[in-house]
Amino acid sequence: MVMVSGALVVIAAVLAVVGLFGAATWSYTSLIVGCLAAALLPVAAVRRAGG
Repeated sequence: MVMVSGALVVIAAVLAVVGLFGAATWSYTSLIVGCLAAALLPVAAVRRAGG
């Protein structure tokens, strides 16, 4: 019984770490994409208006 609950705790901890790491990576990636979009949108608008 103790072995089963110990395994469940380990699995839950691994899932929590993986989930946190995935969320951090996703938010970091979306932040970079957002910054790139914010930097490129004015350039594209100027090119479209001027070109």
